Amino acid sequence: MNKLTCIILLFFSLMCFSQGETNNWYFGYKSALNFQDYTPQELNNSKMFTKNGCSTISDDNGNLLFYSNGFSIYNKNGEFMDDAFPTAGYPLFSQNSIFIPHPENNDIIYLFTTTKQINNPFFSIEPGFYYTIISKRLNGGNGGVISSNNLLTSNSAEKISAVHHANGKDIWIITNYKSDDSKFYNKFFCIKLNSTGLSTPIISNTIHDNISDARGALKFSPNGKKLISANYSQGVHLYDFNNETGEVTNGEYLKTAIGDNSFIDDDKDKGHIKPYSVEFSNDSEFVYYTGNNQGVNYIFQKKIKKTFEPTKTIIINNKLGDFSSLQLAKNGKIYVTNFTENNQTNTLSEIISPEKLGSDCEFSSEKTTLNYNYVSIGLPNFIQSYFRTRIVTNDVCLNNKAEFSIDSYSDITPLFWDFGDGNQSNEITPSHKYNSPGKYLVKVEASIKDKIITLYKEIIVFPLPELKENQKLTQCDVNNDGVDYFNLFTISNKISNANSREFNYLFYETLKDAELDSNRIQKPESYTSKSNPQTIYIRVINSRNCYSISNFKIESNYFNSTKISSLTMCENSNDILNDGLALFNLKQKKEEIRLYLNLPESYLISFYQTLENAQTKKNKLNNSFISSSTKIWVRIDNSDECSGIESFDLIVNSPKINLKDNYTICINPSSHPPITLTAESSNDHFEWKDENNKVLSTNNNYTLTREGNFSLTVYKTLNGIECSNSKSFTVNYPPPAKVESVDVNVVNELENTVSINIDGNSNYEYSLDNINFTGNGTSHSFANVQPGIATIYIKDLNKCEPSITTSASIIGFPKFLTPNNDGVNDLWKVYGVSSTFFKQIDIKVFNRFGKIIYFLNDTNAEIGWDGSLNGKLLPSNDYWFHAKLKDLNNNIIDKKGHFTLKRD
Repeated sequence: MNKLTCIILLFFSLMCFSQGETNNWYFGYKSALNFQDYTPQELNNSKMFTKNGCSTISDDNGNLLFYSNGFSIYNKNGEFMDDAFPTAGYPLFSQNSIFIPHPENNDIIYLFTTTKQINNPFFSIEPGFYYTIISKRLNGGNGGVISSNNLLTSNSAEKISAVHHANGKDIWIITNYKSDDSKFYNKFFCIKLNSTGLSTPIISNTIHDNISDARGALKFSPNGKKLISANYSQGVHLYDFNNETGEVTNGEYLKTAIGDNSFIDDDKDKGHIKPYSVEFSNDSEFVYYTGNNQGVNYIFQKKIKKTFEPTKTIIINNKLGDFSSLQLAKNGKIYVTNFTENNQTNTLSEIISPEKLGSDCEFSSEKTTLNYNYVSIGLPNFIQSYFRTRIVTNDVCLNNKAEFSIDSYSDITPLFWDFGDGNQSNEITPSHKYNSPGKYLVKVEASIKDKIITLYKEIIVFPLPELKENQKLTQCDVNNDGVDYFNLFTISNKISNANSREFNYLFYETLKDAELDSNRIQKPESYTSKSNPQTIYIRVINSRNCYSISNFKIESNYFNSTKISSLTMCENSNDILNDGLALFNLKQKKEEIRLYLNLPESYLISFYQTLENAQTKKNKLNNSFISSSTKIWVRIDNSDECSGIESFDLIVNSPKINLKDNYTICINPSSHPPITLTAESSNDHFEWKDENNKVLSTNNNYTLTREGNFSLTVYKTLNGIECSNSKSFTVNYPPPAKVESVDVNVVNELENTVSINIDGNSNYEYSLDNINFTGNGTSHSFANVQPGIATIYIKDLNKCEPSITTSASIIGFPKFLTPNNDGVNDLWKVYGVSSTFFKQIDIKVFNRFGKIIYFLNDTNAEIGWDGSLNGKLLPSNDYWFHAKLKDLNNNIIDKKGHFTLKRD
């Protein structure tokens, strides 16, 4: 293109301006903005009050045509079009209207509206989706209505969106609606406006059949491939849209939880937003939606993938407020209303770079201020594909070229580029390399549909990491072979001017590898040098993926070794495992080395477990270091340069004790071989103590003679350090045998047997008088045992276990009572009866006339009757008894009989 052509095209573009259908925004309480330039300018000519939905349309040169709140239409002069009143759009709907220009007839504008039931004395409107046709020529060119409030379908939701057909000419208009017999808005009504008018609608059934809430916004992506719907109390849904056929498919729930919770229908008010507004970035790669939860309004962002795989949704901002609407503008920004019910506001927030992930999208609160009027909830509704027309490029690094092109819903040809740094181009898809970092406003003039439009795009040229030259890493060579370990990452403190925490460092052995990013050094934190000195090449990458390449040298220096004395410590006193660990005070050792080598305070002394760690300065040991006996390395640095590396030993003085916690001896130790405990002979001296801390022996060995609690303390001196270790242990007698059963079999008072069974680990003998013992085993029987309570004595024949006793009850009924105090039959009682063996005792004594003269029960059965009644001695005679007994196993003894009372 020659210079004359450039001048003509530039002049023509200034005359025609840009594609301007979305240049003017009229919304809120008489608020208005003009977007002819990159930065919007406020207008002060609006006559419209609206809280929620609204729409605006300008001609393709950016001249205002009409604006509406859905119920009323205003012309370019702000005059109320009374021949259009009322338009079937409900003012409090989130999207009550949208203007659509006729694809062929430049004089005709369609206004599509949604409304609920409206009844008043002057007009009645049924709920549904309507259209009104406006002619720009009527009323002296100010516009008038040709046909109004034509019903397309009943029961529509409060949402409308529009996008160009895949042919770039026709336009799809869509709403969400429900059938007359349904309570769910589970259908999409999509109709095409083409050169002949409105076509047959396309009806799509969504896969989500439970959407009963009509509130919330609906938006197409600018490229016409996606559709997103906010359903106020029932979540956000993302769909595929076919902009050739008008079909909606493949619904997907999006996250509405403020935390990490998933969407739950019956729990949406607890940690979930109530979604209201939605919007796409102009590259159609990101979607945004707003919602309220307990007075706080949140903005969510989601990056859209090519398939319907779920992706993480992140909250990029939250602010105080009730509701927010989102609307994409021709400058590529998304504008956000800041509405609070009780406070008027005159500001709009901005998402400055919606096509960037997370915080890089640059949300800016209250960025745009209106000086004349106030903002409400709603922003104007537009054909979304208008915003697809944009400059396509990416932010670049200073050493890269930026590539430029244009994307649009229709064929478009770039004519003239201004890169924002004083350079221009008339290439179709130019590239440009910037000389300085910073933000640049790129402008292009292009031809679309026989019109010249102007587009803007702000890009960022990121700086490169600044690197210092001629840097070097030095290493201490411990064996003078010139091959050592280097931690190449430590060069970062020398080679970078700025804070390098966000930098990524890659290392190479050749410049070619660094330039091609090939053959990276795989373990730069532990690199073994190949020569001395050696050049290493580095690629430093910042957070924007911009990089610089430089090099530095690594060099090993040999220092004469200096013998460092070992450090000896006692094994940890609380180390119950006796695993040879000790707590070493390396801080004290550091001061000892400093004094020994006469090092100034500026020298850094540090310790490491391995030579590799010492040379690479990795895993530096703490001043308090717990270890077993080992070798460690000390490194000395002067001004970050290695001045020497040497090893020394850590020695744990660990007096050993090999004793068990418990020992068992017989109750008669002298009758058995002695049990002698032996301490470790590697210890120097010993102390055996009893439970009273009395020293029993200082010998290496100790013989156990009784049960009790004892301890052993041993002492050992190593390198002049005496350490001790103690161990407590218990000596017990073996457990006694257990009586498993005692069985009594009574035939009569003279014929009975008592059988006993023992659970024990030995053989046992048995006795009734603790003098005469008999038997050998774990069971025994006694015959003809005298009636009464018999005590059975059991002893271990091996004289090791403790003796035990048990009792048996042998029932007997005496025949005589002779209360003469001679110690024989002075009392009458039933032998063997005791509450120990019987849980119920009922014994009655009668005279010869059947009168009860005495009772025996569990309180007095073991005492008996003395032959008196009410303090008077009864005469010699025969007496009768009736005994009812119930033993512990519920066996019943019921016995009747008589006995003789004899007195001298």
